[in-house]
Amino acid sequence: MSRLFVSDASALPEAPGAPPVLTIVALSKRLSKLLLSEYI
Repeated sequence: MSRLFVSDASALPEAPGAPPVLTIVALSKRLSKLLLSEYI
């Protein structure tokens, strides 16, 4: 598939001490903004 991007916890270098949900959401939002600016 072309232009399929996935943002999940695998982007983190190691397991954090707390649940990483907010970090994953923040990284996903940042990636979505980058992709929108690049492809649209």
